[in-house]
Amino acid sequence: MEKVIAQKLKSLRFVYMALIIGVISFILFAVIINYFNGSFLVPDQIMYNTFLIVSNVFFVVGLLVAVYITKKKLSVITTDDLESKLDQYREAILTRGAILEGTTFLFVACYLMMGFHIFLIETIIGILALAFFFPTNRRIAEELKIDVRQLS
Repeated sequence: MEKVIAQKLKSLRFVYMALIIGVISFILFAVIINYFNGSFLVPDQIMYNTFLIVSNVFFVVGLLVAVYITKKKLSVITTDDLESKLDQYREAILTRGAILEGTTFLFVACYLMMGFHIFLIETIIGILALAFFFPTNRRIAEELKIDVRQLS
């Protein structure tokens, strides 16, 4: 039983880490492309302001929606079986991670299109948000309302 739980936790962390690594890889490629080729567009101030506002609104709304959906999915977990709880938890957490990853990708796309470094800073903030929600034993125990020793 403990071995199955340890394996589920390991696979959850592996997939979540892949979300983070995907964003980091994309931003590294974007920086390299932008360094050698420049930005894809020749932006003016209006375009810059528009993309800056839209991308930030998407990120804030995405963050709020991700937290709301996760709380809603976690609130319907009623089973006492830890394996079932972890399966439902994985679904909720990966949904939250995917939403955050998608909004962070928008910052990378804006950087690729326009080349302004503010989008790199915002990408780093998105990566930090993903890292903040990383499924540690303590976070899992808090969100599932179980004792952290059950996960060890």
